Amino acid sequence: MLEWIEWLKDSNIVIWGASLGGEQAIACLRRNGLNPEAFCDNNESKWGTVYHETRVISPREFMGRVSSTRGGEYCILIASFAWEVIYRQIREIGIDCPVYIYLLYDPCHLKSGHVYSKNEKERAYGLYEDERYTRELLSLIMEKGYLNEDSFGMADDFIGFGGIDAYYYDDIADEIKSCGKSITLIDGGTFVGDSILQIRDVFGRQITYTYGYEPNDENCIEIERKQISNFTLRKYGLSNKNGYLRFSETGCFFKVSDNGEGVKIPVVAIDNEDIRVDDKCILKLDIEGSEKDCIEGAVEFIRKYKPFMAICLYHRQMDVIELPEYIRSIEPGYKFYLRGGMHTVAYCFPG
Repeated sequence: MLEWIEWLKDSNIVIWGASLGGEQAIACLRRNGLNPEAFCDNNESKWGTVYHETRVISPREFMGRVSSTRGGEYCILIASFAWEVIYRQIREIGIDCPVYIYLLYDPCHLKSGHVYSKNEKERAYGLYEDERYTRELLSLIMEKGYLNEDSFGMADDFIGFGGIDAYYYDDIADEIKSCGKSITLIDGGTFVGDSILQIRDVFGRQITYTYGYEPNDENCIEIERKQISNFTLRKYGLSNKNGYLRFSETGCFFKVSDNGEGVKIPVVAIDNEDIRVDDKCILKLDIEGSEKDCIEGAVEFIRKYKPFMAICLYHRQMDVIELPEYIRSIEPGYKFYLRGGMHTVAYCFPG
């Protein structure tokens, strides 16, 4: 899982982005015995300052350093959500050294350092397919208490897949693509609609219709501005039954309240929804810890349509075990794979 250390250990490392992402990236590097030479940033007010004991330089100054070595000794680590824009900038100004992206932001870490018991580890290892990425990421979760991959990836591997916060971004999508069938996408936790556009970019015309579920009014305004075609927006949360729940916070932290306070939001069960599926179906869930409740409210839907599923696991410590177990109790034939990146996601394939 730490193959990126081998990629970087002999390079002069420059982190592009002297902000929150850069702070976390430099901490990750230092934990693994690597010290960057500098930060680079487009913000002129940061040039010449020191950030986490490391000097911040301009793109022009960095170009000079790379030119003096012909690019052979340098690599760039982009630590920003705008990494694709920065990547294009780097190439357009003629910098030709290797470019990597930081794959993790701290809110996705399991901060409690949960220690899984021997029995829990045995349950987990028995659930997932024996595939290299899945095996290594599951080991990282079980043995080190992480619910995400704290690492760097080659930028070229992510180009065109919607960024770090991406679904079906590698060969995990191949089985669905190869079936050649039309797909209905159900996006639970649509946020501002980017996940829909990103998944559609992966599958193209295979996705013939999309249903998005998003209860936050501010987010729904952003979704509607995108004018997504062949799309129905349903302004509800997803749960195990129709009713109301209290939600706290706003924006990307909008979630079911832990103390019963907050905004009263309508929620629905997928089994009670009118959803048309002509052939195949993808169910994507990133609903801030309510994934289990949603699946409980979609039992008949899962039995009938056997959807491909992409389910975020990083919200609750036991979801990495309990969600696959519950899905398999509904439909025993499901296979499970893991992918990291900004989110840890279980990819579920019907038998």
